[in-house]
Amino acid sequence: MTGRKATRSGQEHATLRAGFPLDAARTTDLLERPLPDQRADLPVNGEQNLSVTPRPFQIRTLRLTPAP
Repeated sequence: MTGRKATRSGQEHATLRAGFPLDAARTTDLLERPLPDQRADLPVNGEQNLSVTPRPFQIRTLRLTPAP
């Protein structure tokens, strides 16, 4: 995690940096199966950065797809 920032609503935003260029990122279940929810797709910022907004005490499993 490279940085986090709190908003007025109390939510925090975090930026994760992978060690490789990203093509896509998706939230999965604990067995790394894709979730059926379309909100499971996460925006990828730039080459290696990923923005997430976790809920308090949330544990999240992410599947990162490297760029070709």
